[in-house]
Amino acid sequence: MNNYNKTRQNVLADTAVQIAPLLKLDRSGRGSLVSQIVEQITQQVQRGQLAPLSRMPSVRALAAQLSISAFSAVEAYDRLVALGHLVSRRGAGYFVAPRHDFREAAIKAPSGEEPLKVSALLSTELFHHPAEQQLLPAAQPYLPEDWTAAKWLQECTRATLRSPRLLLQGFSHPLGLPELRQFLAAHLQQLGFHLHADDVLLTRSAVHALDLTLRALLKPNDAVLIETPSFPSLRPLLAQQNCRVLEVPRTADGLDLQHLAELVSAHRPKLAIISTCLHNPLGTNLSSEQAHQLLALAQQFDFQIIEDDVFRPLAESSAPSLALMDGLKRVIRIDSTSKILPSLVRVGSLVAAPELLAKIARVKLSTGLGCPDFCEKTLLHLLLSSEFRRHISRIKTRFEIGREILLERLYQLQLAPLAVADGGPFICVHLPQASSGLAIARFALKMGVTLSPSLRFTAPDAQDAPWFRLNVAYAEHPKLHALLHKLAHQADKEMTHGTV
Repeated sequence: MNNYNKTRQNVLADTAVQIAPLLKLDRSGRGSLVSQIVEQITQQVQRGQLAPLSRMPSVRALAAQLSISAFSAVEAYDRLVALGHLVSRRGAGYFVAPRHDFREAAIKAPSGEEPLKVSALLSTELFHHPAEQQLLPAAQPYLPEDWTAAKWLQECTRATLRSPRLLLQGFSHPLGLPELRQFLAAHLQQLGFHLHADDVLLTRSAVHALDLTLRALLKPNDAVLIETPSFPSLRPLLAQQNCRVLEVPRTADGLDLQHLAELVSAHRPKLAIISTCLHNPLGTNLSSEQAHQLLALAQQFDFQIIEDDVFRPLAESSAPSLALMDGLKRVIRIDSTSKILPSLVRVGSLVAAPELLAKIARVKLSTGLGCPDFCEKTLLHLLLSSEFRRHISRIKTRFEIGREILLERLYQLQLAPLAVADGGPFICVHLPQASSGLAIARFALKMGVTLSPSLRFTAPDAQDAPWFRLNVAYAEHPKLHALLHKLAHQADKEMTHGTV
C-alpha cells in the first residue's frame, strides 16, 4: 500500500464515529448480534444521536470495535442500508443517511402548537418499529404480531424451503403460482362462483391489484365513483391516473343511493369502487337490497364495479357479495391475505370476466414481475394446513371480543361509534366536542397511542371531522383505556381551545 492510501485510510478512521460506546450487545444468545447492532444503530439514527452524514467505521473497524466477524459487520451494514438509515459510497465507506424533507413534513397546527409530523401520525400506524415500542399502534390495519402462531409459520416456511422446485432467485408464473390459483378458484367455487384457475390473477397485494386494474381500464379524465370515507390508498392511486373522482357518502345506513344515481346520471362514470363487506374504516356491510340497487344502476348506466373484498374471511357468511350476485359480468373482485396473515406471505388476487382479466394481466406483465416464488408457495402451505381454519376462527373470535369490550367502554364513557361495525378489526369513534380529527390524533400521540384521524379516509380538502379509527385488537390495553377516559372527560377543554 502506498503512502497516499495509508494516509487516506488514517484520515477516514480518525473522522469516523466511535460506535462501540453507543451499543450494548447481549452475547448470552438472546437474539443475533447482527440484529442487535441493526436495532440499536437504527435507534441512534432515529433519535438523532448519530447525526446525518456522519461517517461510520469501516467494516474492519466495526468488526474490531465490537469484537465480531467482518461478515457480521457487512451484514449489519447491508441491513441498515436497506432500511434507509445508512448510505454506502463507493471508495468512501458508510454514512448516516441524510434526512429528506418528506420525513419532516408537518401538518399545519394552530398558533402556539407544535406541528404534527406526518411521519409520526401516518407512518406509525403502518409500521411498528422497535424504537417506537412505547407507542400503542391502535391505528394499524394489520393483525398484532402475536396473533399468528410463530411455530405454524415457521413450519410452513421450512416446508417451502424443502420444495424441490423452489425458485429462490426467481419469480412465480406470470399469472401467479398455478397451484395457488387452483386453490383460490376451488375456494371461490365453494362460495358459489363459477370459475377456474385461469380466471384468477395473483398480485403482490390488493393495492397492486387495484393499481393494475385502474391502469388497464381508465384513461385520463375518466370519471370514477368512490365512497367517502374510503381506504387511504385509494385517492392517491386515482390521482396517478388523472381521473375525475365522484364521491358518494357512506354512513352507518350504507350508501346514499339517491346521490349516487344523480352522479352516475350526470357524469357517466367508467368505474365504481365499493367495499361491500366490512368497509374500511366503518366496518359495516352493505345490505343485500342496496347491493341489488347498485348492480341495477351499473347495468342501466353501463359502468364496471371494483369490489374491495379483503375483509371477506372475517365476515359472516350472510354478508352480500357484488361479484357473486353479478356473476363477474360487471364486477371485478379484489382480495388479499394482508388482513389475516403476516406480511411475509402477503399476496393479492383478482377475479374478473375473461376479457377484463386478460387486459389486467397484460398490464401486470408489462409493468413488473410477479410475486417471489417463495412467498406464493409458503402461502399455499399455510392455506392447505388444518391450522389455517383454526387461525381464522381464533382471530374472528378475538376481534368479536375486542369489539364488544370497546363498544361497552365507549358507552360507559358516553362516547359514540360513528357506526356499529358488523365485524372485522375497526371501529370509528365520533367526538363532537373536539375541534378536529387531527387534534385528537395529536393528543393521542402525546399519550403514546397512534390513531387514524378522519382525514386519512376523506379528500384532502374535506372538513377535518372529529372522528378517528381504532383497531379493536387493542381494546383491552391500559393505554387505550386511559386515552378514551381522557378524551371523554377533557376533550372539550383540551381540543377546542388549542392546548393540545
